[in-house]
Amino acid sequence: MKFGLKTATNQYSIILNRTEAIRFAINMANEDDIIVIPGLGNDLYIEKDHVKHPYNERTVIHDIIEEKLQNKDKIF
Repeated sequence: MKFGLKTATNQYSIILNRTEAIRFAINMANEDDIIVIPGLGNDLYIEKDHVKHPYNERTVIHDIIEEKLQNKDKIF
């Protein structure tokens, strides 16, 4: 993905922490934007250093949006 971005534009960010990357995408999205979060699908774990750790992406996304609503941040 990074290779394709380099050929298209130099304006991109690399965020290694998946939760923080999702938070960043949600926070920078505008009303007409589509956020694509590829990779985990239905997996309920994230693997780091060959160790599987529980991780529910749907819960992460829900919690980030709820946090924005509680802080009265505009969502889109």
